[in-house]
Amino acid sequence: NLSSRIFIPKDVPEEKILQMMAYGADLIRSEGNFSDVVGRSIEESKKEAYLASTGLNPYFIEGLKTTGFEIFEQVGVPDWIVVPTGTGGHLTAIHKAFLELKVLSVVDRVPRMVAVQAKTCSPIVEAWASGGEIVPAENPDTIASAISVKVPFNGYTAIEAMRSSEGMG
Repeated sequence: NLSSRIFIPKDVPEEKILQMMAYGADLIRSEGNFSDVVGRSIEESKKEAYLASTGLNPYFIEGLKTTGFEIFEQVGVPDWIVVPTGTGGHLTAIHKAFLELKVLSVVDRVPRMVAVQAKTCSPIVEAWASGGEIVPAENPDTIASAISVKVPFNGYTAIEAMRSSEGMG
């Protein structure tokens, strides 16, 4: 019985919108890209709302860790895990799940993490390759809308996961 408002860019594919509508969410279409819409949701959340947005909520990474646990449960510890990467949160979370399994002595190693981004929107992969800072994508024009993130909130934690697992971007 919780109501929810989901802020989305106007160009979100219809199949994603249908999923949100199936759960009764109030959809608010906004101008701009993912980063612009997140900014609007932050402003709206200051009006007595709970912000559950990716990368801005400490529970986000904890929830996404289930992907890592599911991978482990179904296939064990793969050598590599390739993750389509937008905010960097999913890659960070999967890596964190395997690190926790290792600390608990459930596994003896973690998989090598690989971030994959669209060529026109690849701030994490570019920072990885250059060894420098994350620079927002100038023209994040790609059909891969789920990973079209101009400013990746979890970019540096994703890079650290790639580095510590001897992965790549």
